[in-house]
Amino acid sequence: MAGPLSDLSRRLADFDQRRPVTAGIILILIITAAVFSGAYRTPIAPPPGCVTSLLVAHNLAEKNAFSIEVTAPDARPARGRPMPPAYPFLLAGLAGIDSGVARGLDCAGLSPSQHQLGRYFESLRFLQALAGVGILILVYHLAEALTGARSMAMATVVLYVIGGKLGEFARSIEPDNFRNLATFLSLLLLSIAYRKEQAWMFGAAGACLGIAALFHPILGILIFALPAVLAAIPWITGSGRSRGRRNALYNVAFVLGGLAVIAPWCARNLYLFGDPMLADRSEALLLSFRVAYNAMPYSDWPLAVLSWVPSYGNVLTQFFFGADAAHRFALLEPGAYFANGPVILAEGIDRTPTAGNPFFVVWSTYVAADPIRHLLTSIPVFARGMWGTHGFMGVVGLFLLPRMLRHLFAGPNPPAAIAVAAFAFLLVLIQSFLTPNFYWMNTPMLLLMSLAIADALPEVALWIDRSLGGLVSPSRLEPAGLQWLGGTGSR
Repeated sequence: MAGPLSDLSRRLADFDQRRPVTAGIILILIITAAVFSGAYRTPIAPPPGCVTSLLVAHNLAEKNAFSIEVTAPDARPARGRPMPPAYPFLLAGLAGIDSGVARGLDCAGLSPSQHQLGRYFESLRFLQALAGVGILILVYHLAEALTGARSMAMATVVLYVIGGKLGEFARSIEPDNFRNLATFLSLLLLSIAYRKEQAWMFGAAGACLGIAALFHPILGILIFALPAVLAAIPWITGSGRSRGRRNALYNVAFVLGGLAVIAPWCARNLYLFGDPMLADRSEALLLSFRVAYNAMPYSDWPLAVLSWVPSYGNVLTQFFFGADAAHRFALLEPGAYFANGPVILAEGIDRTPTAGNPFFVVWSTYVAADPIRHLLTSIPVFARGMWGTHGFMGVVGLFLLPRMLRHLFAGPNPPAAIAVAAFAFLLVLIQSFLTPNFYWMNTPMLLLMSLAIADALPEVALWIDRSLGGLVSPSRLEPAGLQWLGGTGSR
């Protein structure tokens, strides 16, 4: 006789097989409710001080100039590139059809009583929430493409809802949901492209990654770094030289697709500022926060790794090593390494020549001057990025990751599995050198965490049932890995 959890699993699988459309609709309703309920818990806050995206979008909407400068109403600000272009253009376009957004963009001109921007940005909140729902739909299809199992895909979506903070992102002024939507669409197209072996789909995947890079330029590095790993796929999967030439064509298509999106903005910046970087101020700020950790003595590395354990690390660090140790690895606490980031940026801007790029000043001062220290301090920052999320998923998911990767690489679409895993690991690695590597910057790693836990859930249910005294037949509930590698699970 099956235990209660395995019996519930069987009933859900039977319902999904008999009524897949109904099951899909129910899942969409659940994830929509989950995201929108989180999206409408107030914030969308700024000022005081405004934020860069609002200042740039206001200049775009009112003066048709991409600039952070605050000028007199009749003056045109000097052209700049303080941040990547996608989000300011999106906000400016939204301001053209929503007068509330247009008013909210003028945050520098708002009175203190008007500083709560939530009243002006309801359309933005709604779009961010829709993007969050879209992310979960893409997560579902991506998980199904990698595993071949609908049950695994549904479990992965539920776990991503728990760890993904999509509602929180939707009520923020930052474009995290938009960036992640483009990122996951790129990964889904890449997984489909490997199954169908069509070059144009690789180009489309690269183009979507290019769009994501216009929200977060670090992703632009992956347009070039990822194909370097993907070039080895024929040999990793055993198809060898016979597929090498075709795989090279796919990689070229991927790069060209990405370049087609980012090249116009790169060319504009090269012409105006002398280098093709997508942004200067925002990337210099991220690098400043990152190099702030170069001040860590080697004795602090183990404390950094412990302190950045999701949810529990700060408590453990404070318990074993005191409040001062925990504060050093917080964000804005007195004495925190991170809190030195704005000071480093301000010094870099002061030393940057007119039309120069503060990113290169910070780089030359803190990275090029001592590359060994930067390389070594990137190790704990890499560990921070590998947790992938807050809460139990970061701890449990990382522990289960090797097991899940073995299943994926032996699953129905090994090249796509290698590509997605390589994307997630490369992003964490690159950001450990250039950014503080926060969890919201590494959502592809959260996808892997969710897959890893979903992969283990049937075995956990089996263990619980046995602990409760249920006798479960192997035919009633197979381990997830076996289920989507040829077992009897729903597909």
